[in-house]
Amino acid sequence: MARTRTQLRQLTARQVGLDVYQTGTADSGGSTTTLKDSILQLWPNDYFNSAWIYLTSGSPSHTSLYVEDFVQGTGVATFRPTLSVAPDALTYEILPFSPTHIHTVISDVLVELAQEHVLEREFFLRSIVIGSPAYNAGFDYWPTTATIDGYTVASSTVVKEQNSANIAISRQSAKVTTGAGTVTVAEPYRRYFREFISQNANMYCWALTSTASSGRINLYDGSNNYSSYHSGGGLWELLSVENVDVGTTTVDIYPQFVMDTNNIVYFADWWVEGGEKPYVYPFPIRLMTDIDEITYGTEQLKGASPDVWLQQKMRKMGSSGVSIHRDAAADSDIGLLRLGENQPPISTRLFIRGRGPLSIPSTDTDYIEVTASQALIVAKRAAIKLLESLGVLVGSSQWRQVRERIIILRNDLSLLEEDSTNIHAAVLPRPHFG
Repeated sequence: MARTRTQLRQLTARQVGLDVYQTGTADSGGSTTTLKDSILQLWPNDYFNSAWIYLTSGSPSHTSLYVEDFVQGTGVATFRPTLSVAPDALTYEILPFSPTHIHTVISDVLVELAQEHVLEREFFLRSIVIGSPAYNAGFDYWPTTATIDGYTVASSTVVKEQNSANIAISRQSAKVTTGAGTVTVAEPYRRYFREFISQNANMYCWALTSTASSGRINLYDGSNNYSSYHSGGGLWELLSVENVDVGTTTVDIYPQFVMDTNNIVYFADWWVEGGEKPYVYPFPIRLMTDIDEITYGTEQLKGASPDVWLQQKMRKMGSSGVSIHRDAAADSDIGLLRLGENQPPISTRLFIRGRGPLSIPSTDTDYIEVTASQALIVAKRAAIKLLESLGVLVGSSQWRQVRERIIILRNDLSLLEEDSTNIHAAVLPRPHFG
């Protein structure tokens, strides 16, 4: 379940309580120092005094406004600082703390929970095929929606495609568009294909396009080895380059995805195989640092009308010999998945479930991948921090109420974090990094 920073802020405000929280859209009739909304007339005079208005739409000169006075009869809140124009028709939230303070605390809590492994993002990887030392072959990792990690793009535009009609086995595909060009595996990931030197190599890739003579693949080994073109029939087809005799003097070998006309081609799950099974596979460690379970099978997509899936029964792979490492000889962000000798047969696809580092949202529109219970953990811990900051600002009688609220939140938080720990208990041992 994806949550935005806006949702986390609202949830945190509700956890804090202090009887101040409201959302709405301002009526007309406000001014550069007042916000008017008839719904606010439900609350008594001075009810929102010392609260904060957070403007969540438009382009106001200020978004955080301190409430100096509230009048029930008109539903008008007077604030500072002064805006350049009235906030009429803007959406808003009324919060018990400064929005800046709330955002800072939420960010701090997200970092803390990620470091404690209480809050991690769940991932499913389907891009590793036994025998194929290909990195990010399911197009799982995109640092941006137009950048595939581990690839270079020339003369075309590539974007992440998540439309279920245009994806194959993994959860994304690479949509190549706007100009004839290529998508090429980049270094340092090309070097893994040198294992095929002095062997016969085969490359396969699922592709989809509605234009004939447009999309094909290439296994370069000093010269081009192209597949046949996709037929252009608008269905998924398995493109192949087979029996490439990689010579002993080959310096470079790498896969390439080609669009020869200005059209749209979707490239999805691909692999290269031939010869011995490697013991080490390049792995998107930026995404996944803990493996919970590995199953394997021969799930494939068969181009037909309509498309059909062929799936063998999934089998669970044991944890013996399985570990994740960082490649000490290269960039520290390059991960290596060691499978050892007890590997399934060549061409078998691995289905890996695991967890990875959290992406911390920086703006209201950024998303964070959390479940409902994880969002509560964030909100309750942030609420505790916010309430604790009131210690030097309130009198003794109000502090007792605040302290009681903190105790309740801590008890709730303890139960939630215990449940979260049980859910994320790893099936496989925590990997070794070396």
